Amino acid sequence: MNHFDIADWTDYAREILQDDRRGEMDDHLASGCARCGRTVSALQRVVTLAHNDLQQLPPENAMRSVKALSAIHLPERAPRLVSLALQLAFDSFLEPAPAGTRGLELSSRHLVYYAQNYALDLRLEYEPETEMLQLGGEILDRKFGPVSEVPTFLIADDQIVSRSTSGDLGEFNMACDNEGSIRLCLVMNDDECIDVSLDRRRRQPTDN
Repeated sequence: MNHFDIADWTDYAREILQDDRRGEMDDHLASGCARCGRTVSALQRVVTLAHNDLQQLPPENAMRSVKALSAIHLPERAPRLVSLALQLAFDSFLEPAPAGTRGLELSSRHLVYYAQNYALDLRLEYEPETEMLQLGGEILDRKFGPVSEVPTFLIADDQIVSRSTSGDLGEFNMACDNEGSIRLCLVMNDDECIDVSLDRRRRQPTDN
């Protein structure tokens, strides 16, 4: 008995054969060929599985993360994410240092930024012993509250060194080595982001 090859049965399972060719293969199966019957049965299951996968869209936050990564790594000549204009609303380093802090290195910093209708609350912890930067933040829509599933990235010298996604309360936490030029990037939608350069200077202790 002459058998059809795997390529023929793949086209058969995908239902892309011409009628006369499919008729020949129907006749072959009807003749009782167990070998080809097993082959076409397996291929039909594969085709069904592939078809079902096409109906399942990936999670929106996963798609945003992939798009964000692509945008961050695009060549300079290609369109990139547009950075929203930032307004610094609060910086603890600009506040008077507490009395009695002479000789101490103040390694914590609190920053609040506004970017259009968003508010970004950041707390930075510098760890001199480990040379690590710990960052905790919260992203809010100033009218509607916390913004979840926002892809967030720490970028040092144009390399992504840490990534996260904001939780249900808009919160995120990341860490990286405290060296190089460090930026925080939050991708708010397909073409806009909040991009913050993290100044790693320490506040000078007071002489009081």
